[in-house]
Amino acid sequence: MQSVNLVRAGGLLVAGAFLFFVTSCGSNRPRTYPTKGQVIVNGSPAAGVKVVFAATGDGAAVSHGITGPDGNFQLSTFGQNDGAPPGDYLVTLTWPAWDDPSKPAPDKLKGAYQNAGSTGLKAHVDAKETTLVPFEIKGAVISEGEVEEVKKLKKHQLRKMDRKG
Repeated sequence: MQSVNLVRAGGLLVAGAFLFFVTSCGSNRPRTYPTKGQVIVNGSPAAGVKVVFAATGDGAAVSHGITGPDGNFQLSTFGQNDGAPPGDYLVTLTWPAWDDPSKPAPDKLKGAYQNAGSTGLKAHVDAKETTLVPFEIKGAVISEGEVEEVKKLKKHQLRKMDRKG
């Protein structure tokens, strides 16, 4: 009976130490606030755009999200959809022509919004839930026809490599 109580006490001690460790580890993280926005390309919502926010101030937080079919995104910093710390951000956008991590895809925005220093896109996150003004992008993008051509070319290149190997 005494050994059972020791096991329970030991289990409680381990659980308490774990809880203390988990709660104290996250204390150095800046607080995040739910942050959402939208990407519009040439007047239409853009699905599948990778959105990255790079903090301009201290802390160097990087938050990210991916647009859904309606062009809307929610930012994540430390966890899924947890938002972003308050502050000013430089924004980059990348719109992969297809969503297959095993095959690099060309950027439908032709790389015009990949460099945080030159995109001209900026955002401010408040210390409260924030809905951003939509990012409206106008200009040349890779058309669906061009995407299909690139896919065909890649398939052809892979077949040639398989024949040689």
